[in-house]
Amino acid sequence: MQAETDYESMPGYVDLTDLGLPKDIESTTDVFIKKPLLKLVSLAVKTSAKKDEDREFAEILSQLSLVQVRVFEDMDDRLPEIAKRMNALQEEFEKDDWELIAKVRDKDENVRVYYKLKDEKIEGLVVTVIDDKDEAVFVNVVGHFALEDLGKLGKKIDLGLKKDFDWSKVDKIDKQS
Repeated sequence: MQAETDYESMPGYVDLTDLGLPKDIESTTDVFIKKPLLKLVSLAVKTSAKKDEDREFAEILSQLSLVQVRVFEDMDDRLPEIAKRMNALQEEFEKDDWELIAKVRDKDENVRVYYKLKDEKIEGLVVTVIDDKDEAVFVNVVGHFALEDLGKLGKKIDLGLKKDFDWSKVDKIDKQS
């Protein structure tokens, strides 16, 4: 029997089950995709890939350890509480060496993308989305992948961002800033 991976000890891990939200706020969707399934999907994509882009995506998937998503819906009356907590999370992330790499505010969404970088490799990615209508989404991707792979990953995995989010700008982030 294979030993369970200790995801909590990985530098890119964020405990999405403890976001500090009031206890009466419950998620409507929880997704936890662990390394064995990610490897299986990577192998399936790699063997069926017809484009270089799909083979690259398969390689990125093989480097991931965990993808977790929590979605909170029908939150219209609670969005101010969640937005306040999201601002507090930003301060916590900054204290723990996470960098804010994208902040998008448009008429109906507030999006923040953070990463934890070590030796020019991303160890973790966090995406927070608050939809002004009634939804909040939190995503955490744990693994070791190159900065230039971030856009490729974002184009293939729905991270809660709008479909027209421009990942090419994220790919070109100055690593020294």
